[in-house]
Amino acid sequence: MSELFADHDTSFRGVVARLARALGPDLDDNPGSAVRLLVEAFGREISTLYGMLDRAHRAGYVDSAEGPALDKVVAILGVERARAGRLAGVIELSRSTPAPHDLVIPPGFRVAGKPVERRPLPVFESVEAATLRRGETRVRVAVQQVDAKPGDLADATLLIGPGQLTIMPRPALGIESVTNPEPLRRASKDESDEHLRGRARHVLRRSQAGTLTAIAAAIHEQGVEHVEVSERDGPPGVLDILVGDPEFADDPGAARRVLAAVRATKAAGVQVALHALQTVYVRPTLVLTPTDPRVDEPGFRRLAGELGRAIVAQVAAVPRGQKIDARRIEAAAIATPGIADVQLLRLDAHTVDSSSPAGIRPRAVNLATGVPRGPRERLAIDLERWPPRIVRKVEAIREVEVLVETSADLDLDRVRDALTACLQALGSGAAQGKDDRPLLAALTQALRVLDGPDAAPVVRLVQVLVHDELDTVCQVSADDRIGHLLGDVRVQLGRIERVDAGAHGKVPR
Repeated sequence: MSELFADHDTSFRGVVARLARALGPDLDDNPGSAVRLLVEAFGREISTLYGMLDRAHRAGYVDSAEGPALDKVVAILGVERARAGRLAGVIELSRSTPAPHDLVIPPGFRVAGKPVERRPLPVFESVEAATLRRGETRVRVAVQQVDAKPGDLADATLLIGPGQLTIMPRPALGIESVTNPEPLRRASKDESDEHLRGRARHVLRRSQAGTLTAIAAAIHEQGVEHVEVSERDGPPGVLDILVGDPEFADDPGAARRVLAAVRATKAAGVQVALHALQTVYVRPTLVLTPTDPRVDEPGFRRLAGELGRAIVAQVAAVPRGQKIDARRIEAAAIATPGIADVQLLRLDAHTVDSSSPAGIRPRAVNLATGVPRGPRERLAIDLERWPPRIVRKVEAIREVEVLVETSADLDLDRVRDALTACLQALGSGAAQGKDDRPLLAALTQALRVLDGPDAAPVVRLVQVLVHDELDTVCQVSADDRIGHLLGDVRVQLGRIERVDAGAHGKVPR
């Protein structure tokens, strides 16, 4: 209201000055005169009235009301001041990659947690705005318990440990996960006016009840992590709610809490059908090629973790009626920075079944057509129990081990050089499909360069073993071909052992 009198000084001094001017110059308004005393007494009452009118005007707005007046204003929005004894603490909002720009999370951002021993956890909301700065991956913000009842304030057993708040009823743009890094403790003071104003402003912005998003958010606040709300194609006014938490079907109290939250949020006349959504867990096995071939093992594990989170998001985003297949998984992998190539080797799927001896029931999967699912099934990847298997692509190497019989004076390094040159040529020829001779014959021919001046043989192959990339050992026979043993992999010479020809007489060819 003070803006209405911006051109008037409503203070005591200003009111007295205006009254004195209005009386005219002929009256004695000097301090101590009878006129001055009357003007000052009247001016004090008028300035007091102005102050009361201004406070009454300011008490009617969220931005200017204070104390009990602010409590009355926000009560219109259904917001109450949080009292001492409520649970309060800090949550951490994070994403896997640095933020491309500043991300602002307004006050009133809500988080919840999954029930503990079938006991629902309270809902918490932030009391101030938080900003995830560009280039950063995490930010912390203070939160407090929403709608703390007198019984909650007196319940000393109601405690929230680290890592229990993991559900975002209304996810913030750009934020991928939330948790509480520290336990939440009881606050010793009532909520401040500034925090109460921030929450009230957020309520004004999100006061859209009855939408599918609002209904899903109300269900998330009951400790439900996975939920899908859709409008049925048939008669209007019927909603299908599918809850995908595995423990939901075993907790009768959870269904009652969800239905009560939906009734408080939906529009009048809307019918609701609540179903438990069975989870089909997907576990892919991939071979990953990093962009940087020199990346160390910790760097590769970090890259594999980013790939796992990207695949989780891709699987969760598959629309209803569609299935996850190799194309979708490989597309998520290629879009992950730091990955040059990826190959899906295997795709497993199963459902949780307590009646099965293993606790799970495998689902038949075709790698080409993907993982099938029914109308009341959801696909998911559990990073804790069944994470994707991600291995590093390494070059396949086969090692040739040779036992030779030679004269005692022959330098074994000459034998090694001859066989090394031969294997390099054989590996290249086998890769191009140009050489498919018996391997023993090719190695024997390569050793002829060591024959004496009279063409007398000085080296004889006694045994040749091939160690493949799976660490399987194969003894080479006279009929084993180069293409079968060496294929298109890199070949190297391993150990060479010698048998002295003196123990057997002349070296035969």
